[in-house]
Amino acid sequence: MPTIRTGPAVPILICRDLSRTFAFYEGIGFLCDLSNPFYGVMRAGDVELHVAQLEEFDPIDDNTCAAFIPTDDVDAIFTGLEDAGVRVMAEGDFEGPDALRERLADGEPMVRMSQVEDKPWGIREFALFDPDNNLLRYGTFLAQE
Repeated sequence: MPTIRTGPAVPILICRDLSRTFAFYEGIGFLCDLSNPFYGVMRAGDVELHVAQLEEFDPIDDNTCAAFIPTDDVDAIFTGLEDAGVRVMAEGDFEGPDALRERLADGEPMVRMSQVEDKPWGIREFALFDPDNNLLRYGTFLAQE
């Protein structure tokens, strides 16, 4: 079989409003290109994310979109997002579906991120949830001893 170049894999996130999603991602440093009225491409450095608009999408019950974004300095990324106004959840805070539904019903943003932690699987990481509850995990691989 001939060698065929593949990858890297590019996550496709789902959103309810492409213009709102672009505004969020542009606010945290992504360049956004509209491919058509319902699909776009977002880039920051070597990171590429695609996004598709589905207006009937339920960001709490329907969302399973996620991506891991490796970085040399997860703490700097975290600080930059915090400086950009992304709400940081308290340590151990978990917002379940009911709390998220209340925020959504009240018109409050669901954008939030966890604290940075050294995980037992060898990655220092944090979770960022976008306006449609898509999960982006930024992480730095810890040195193996």
